[in-house]
Amino acid sequence: MKQNKFNNVSRQLQLLDKYYLVDKENKQVTFEVHYDNVKDMMREHIKEDINYPLLKDEIIEDIGSLLTLIPLDYKANINFFIDDYEEIKPETLSTSIKDHMEFNHYFGYRENVKNKILSTILFIIGFSILIIGCLADSYKWFANSEFSSAYSEIINIAAWVFLWESVSIVFLEPSEKALLDIKLRNKINSISLFDKEGKLLHKEDRDKIFFTWENYSQFKRIGFYMLIILGAFNIAMTITWPCSVIPKLFSMDILTTDEIILSLVILLISSSIRCFSGVIAILYAKGKESCRKPFLIISIVQFILFIFTITGYFLISSENSSIFEITYSSLISISYAIAYIFYAILGKRSKVSK
Repeated sequence: MKQNKFNNVSRQLQLLDKYYLVDKENKQVTFEVHYDNVKDMMREHIKEDINYPLLKDEIIEDIGSLLTLIPLDYKANINFFIDDYEEIKPETLSTSIKDHMEFNHYFGYRENVKNKILSTILFIIGFSILIIGCLADSYKWFANSEFSSAYSEIINIAAWVFLWESVSIVFLEPSEKALLDIKLRNKINSISLFDKEGKLLHKEDRDKIFFTWENYSQFKRIGFYMLIILGAFNIAMTITWPCSVIPKLFSMDILTTDEIILSLVILLISSSIRCFSGVIAILYAKGKESCRKPFLIISIVQFILFIFTITGYFLISSENSSIFEITYSSLISISYAIAYIFYAILGKRSKVSK
């Protein structure tokens, strides 16, 4: 297997060497990009600015296409040969190229977060439908209907459709800008500008290219995923937990009407707090800084109210169920605290690694 892999890389380098300059010793490939006029790189129908020229999206996308040609452990040198720079200075054009790559970096991150949020919403719907279907089978909600099997089948199909779409968005439909951003950050070694005579006018190595870029640290990423998971779990429980508890309440003959009403009030308060905490967690993960204080407060209030909820459930729950409630509340409270520490305190923005 290793030999085949080596042969594939060697053949890939042979093909690259026919069209581009390959430095096997330093593991670098140099690409030459030619333009007759600097205006060929500019966006049309937009006011020209020689100090801040706006580039076409295709410029950055074409660079990304070239980067797909090189082996994983190679870097790329991008050399622009432009015959006529007109009034635009090479340093200004180089800055514009870097800025547009950085724009793609932040847009890619935003699209990635958007996809994660959408995937979470679809997961909540699918998971909730699946749990409700299980409860329907357990409590025989459709037992007296001649279409009971059809209802169960519809519920299962709906649940798995949403769950599949959730997984598909994350793993099978990644953001194009996010993928381009990964290639740019990992593959570019230098960007150089030349005139029509082949004279080097300006060059920047990757240290200068990516110096100003900001990236989320590993702690921030862990905190982000914890917030998404906690938010999804709490919202899903808001939907499914009452469906599980309410039938049990009305089936217990030992409870008085007052006890049932008290339990329903407790359940309503608990579910509302659970839903609110889930929504706040997802919005905070999405980047809404205004949710930072509510998230911190809800983490504390949630623990207090969950303890209050547990006390109420002693009226209708067995000992094992009560232990489960205590364990569940503790895990949720601890997880919220850890997520806040990772995302807000340890996860401060850092520069992109060189």
